[in-house]
Amino acid sequence: MNSEIIAKRVFDTIFENEDRLTELGIKSYKDFTNLLKKTIGDLGFNSGYDVATNCDKEYNEGEWLYDLVWYKMWKNQKS
Repeated sequence: MNSEIIAKRVFDTIFENEDRLTELGIKSYKDFTNLLKKTIGDLGFNSGYDVATNCDKEYNEGEWLYDLVWYKMWKNQKS
């Protein structure tokens, strides 16, 4: 999947959840951040990526250097 398709999917997903995110953001920055991580994390997970983030949902790993990372591990193969 190329970066333009990924960016469009992220944008569309945030736009679809705009009202919920805005409502939460007004009330609680922590809850807003948590929902944003879950929303984008679910998109990555459902697109076949492993997800690393720290929120109230279990993904593949906890947060790395960045707040949220999608990744794919390559298997080492011997020739």
